[in-house]
Amino acid sequence: MRRLLSRDAAIRAAQSCKGYAAGVVVYRVTGSPEADFWMDPVLIASSGQVPPDAA
Repeated sequence: MRRLLSRDAAIRAAQSCKGYAAGVVVYRVTGSPEADFWMDPVLIASSGQVPPDAA
């Protein structure tokens, strides 16, 4: 898992992992770290072999 600051950076990072992993998934997660409150993840992209519940 990697934390990136933009959608485009996350997609570029996922593309760079293609040679190292069978599949990648990119999510957006928003929330408040101070309150440890997080919204449900939103799928941005997936590629390769990922579990059905991850995509």
